[in-house]
Amino acid sequence: MLLHQGRDREAFDALQTAVARDSERAEYVRTFARAADRLLRKHGKGIIGEQLATRRLADIMIDLFGLAAVLARVSTRIDDHGEASAVTDREILRAYARQAKRRVDAAFAGIDENVDATVLGVAKHVLEIGRYGWDSV
Repeated sequence: MLLHQGRDREAFDALQTAVARDSERAEYVRTFARAADRLLRKHGKGIIGEQLATRRLADIMIDLFGLAAVLARVSTRIDDHGEASAVTDREILRAYARQAKRRVDAAFAGIDENVDATVLGVAKHVLEIGRYGWDSV
């Protein structure tokens, strides 16, 4: 009976961990949906011309998809071969997740606070004069 309870506890702990990860990913998806909605309401049909804003959304989606793919691979490795076989896979997951989180957080922050107008102004100026103003050649 104790052995059975031990396995149940391990399964419960694994489930708690999975639910916590899913909850965090779900929050990113909800935040993404709100950000996309805000941009669409702000720009309407003009969103097509808002390349910097849509790039941020695309970058977020790419990182979330990449994270889902890495999580699926690690989860499959653990299911098929056990925890011990996935040590390196989990390290890869942790490294990717940390990097993706930084990129996603920065992209979310850039939706509301950015230097897009300045970047576009510099780009327009360069196009008008045909070169970058600080070129020394």
